[in-house]
Amino acid sequence: MSELPLALFTVFASIGAGAFCALALAGFSVQLDEGQQARVDRASWIPLAFVIIGFICAFFHLSNALNAVNVVAGLGRSPLTNEICAGSLFTIVAIIYVALANAGKLSAGARKGLLGVTGVLGLVFGLFMGLAYMIGTVQSWNSWATIAEMVGLTLVGGAAMGSFVLASAEGASKASGALTAMGYVGAIAAIAGGACMAAMVSGEGTALYAGSNLVAAAMPALVIGCVCVIAAAVAAGAAWKRGASVGAVAIVLVVIGALALRLAFYAM
Repeated sequence: MSELPLALFTVFASIGAGAFCALALAGFSVQLDEGQQARVDRASWIPLAFVIIGFICAFFHLSNALNAVNVVAGLGRSPLTNEICAGSLFTIVAIIYVALANAGKLSAGARKGLLGVTGVLGLVFGLFMGLAYMIGTVQSWNSWATIAEMVGLTLVGGAAMGSFVLASAEGASKASGALTAMGYVGAIAAIAGGACMAAMVSGEGTALYAGSNLVAAAMPALVIGCVCVIAAAVAAGAAWKRGASVGAVAIVLVVIGALALRLAFYAM
């Protein structure tokens, strides 16, 4: 539980970042009328708020918040620095996009280009959240499973948030197939990452810990996480026909599922 601030950071930030991937995917797939686009733009503050909340949570992991400025000193050689810099760049671009979109300052071409950049940066941020844990001295984290889980949570979280944000725009339903597939791919990747990590850890051990005991202790959280992530992907797909309320359920489910998977990750 001492890692709870970082767990919350990876949960909220990945969902918010993934949502902009979903918005970008929809933006290149459908053309919304002015009223529908305005509703989506107003709702886009929600995933941005998730990202900001995530960064706020991360600060509670620091013994001295003033030390946060020193993180940039390791750019290029520190996985943690690379993660924070990628996240900061994404957040700045996302703020610019949401602010300009709501102010009505974006032409159709500029909107599509800036949204595309924001979506790509969101996915890159999710990737670097996984890479931040590729540490040689932590054997159980240093594998592809760590990256798969974080990228997967970014995708399924984005699909859940995207279904909620876009549900108010009827014209966005043409993108439902792509975003539903995004949710299922993300769920599979996240579950595969968690399951493969558990399988690897169960056969490892140190002088202090037996990996099998760590996995046994983390198993309830792992199971809850897998079930909720799958349910979130299903709810996100159903939200296109049943409305934003089901999208809200998908968000709740993916928050619970992602948090459970992240706590299992730290426990192992």
